[in-house]
Amino acid sequence: MKRLSKCPKLLERVIAPDPDNVYIDDETATYFEFDPKQPAKTIIEPMVILRGNVIIKEKCWIKAGTEIIDSAIGSRTIIHKAIIENSEVGSDCEFGPGAHLKRCIVGSNVKMKHQSYLGDCVIGSGSNIGHQASTANFDGSEKHTTHIGENVFIGDSVKLIAPVNIGDSAYIAGGEIRKNIPANAFVIGSRFNEKTERFEEIIKENRSLKKDGKWSLKK
Repeated sequence: MKRLSKCPKLLERVIAPDPDNVYIDDETATYFEFDPKQPAKTIIEPMVILRGNVIIKEKCWIKAGTEIIDSAIGSRTIIHKAIIENSEVGSDCEFGPGAHLKRCIVGSNVKMKHQSYLGDCVIGSGSNIGHQASTANFDGSEKHTTHIGENVFIGDSVKLIAPVNIGDSAYIAGGEIRKNIPANAFVIGSRFNEKTERFEEIIKENRSLKKDGKWSLKK
């Protein structure tokens, strides 16, 4: 592990207030995109760790406590006290304290500002992941993929049981999701079915819409 202050070619491409407390696992495998014609550099705060092959594009803000492992980060993305590993993250995204991505492909303008975990997941642009949302991607023998469409709202403490697909502009208010959810559906939560002895989703189709950056629910 090497301090950023000891990597002059990398240091000249970023703004690092305390480069002695930014740690680089492999200088030759780390790349900060920088356009000399538009020198708005990425900001790297102290106590950031970059491991393996890491690509960070221009104008990002990597805040203290972040760890990025073998991942690519798109332009203008903000990451704060989050773990991003083996993932591709689009532009204009935001990940807050406790957010954890593992083996994910993330579109642009995705927000995951609180403690949540997504593993083996494809996330469409414009989606929002709520506090303590998670994917259950391992069934004890194999790992499965969750597909979240564009402009999807995933609410607080929602658990997505992979493999599962969430359609574009769906609004998942709560509960445990085991079945595919159609586009524009509103999922209120889940209720216990005595016949099947399991919780089942309460789905209202064609009720959700995202417009001008905000979600709304039709009556």
